[in-house]
Amino acid sequence: MIGTPLEQRLQKIKAQLLALGPIHPGSLSEQYNVCGTPGCRCKDPKRPQKHGPYYQLSYTWRGRSRSRFIRGPQLKAMQEKIANYKRFRQLTEEWVDVALELEAMEREAAQRTRGDIREQAMSGLLEANPVDVPRALVEQEAHSMQHEAMRQLGIEDHSQAPPIENFRENGEKRVRLSLLVGQLIDDNNIQVDADKLKERVAQLCAGYENSEEMAATYMANPQIMSQIEPMVLEEQAVEWIVENGKKKSKKVGFQDYMKPPA
Repeated sequence: MIGTPLEQRLQKIKAQLLALGPIHPGSLSEQYNVCGTPGCRCKDPKRPQKHGPYYQLSYTWRGRSRSRFIRGPQLKAMQEKIANYKRFRQLTEEWVDVALELEAMEREAAQRTRGDIREQAMSGLLEANPVDVPRALVEQEAHSMQHEAMRQLGIEDHSQAPPIENFRENGEKRVRLSLLVGQLIDDNNIQVDADKLKERVAQLCAGYENSEEMAATYMANPQIMSQIEPMVLEEQAVEWIVENGKKKSKKVGFQDYMKPPA
């Protein structure tokens, strides 16, 4: 299985880690000493020649600093171990980077999948249930969409707003969907699932560094939860439509699926 470029990169990292030889943390320093023997060459007043070189290995592990001298015959092997350890650290950091990228891609794909399923379910609901809706509700929704467009475009003068006609069709669609979904929820006694609610909050907070703390804050805030609960209830309604409606599936590769529409 070839997989995506990121998955291929991860497999390469794993293979490189397996190929590493013995490892050891730390660094080597070259040292020269002066002995205590009188008349030794290391104490020559004109051309002193210190004893050495000696190689000291220094490292910190589990909060404790250590050091010891490495004899000449062991020097090359220790240098290789230290180089392997540095490579090990580099590869594990790369592994984490790739894992985080893969997780972000999976979240994006899951979000896109939910969006596509919702769109298909809602389109099917509209097609199967042609209903007339009050024009007043359509106008109200169209005005709401117009004001949202003004906010996004930075328009404050209402005379410069996009024409209300641009929003009536989608406004009617929103109103029809709202009424149909509400009726479906009532008819089938669909209640907010506590586990799905927690899962949705966790998804919304996943991008924060302190995601668990943020999720707890969301769950304890009634105002925030009053905005999230309808989202979860609608997702459950979509699940009901998918489970009870006719299914049409098409197998698509991940990379093709994630390509933006032409």
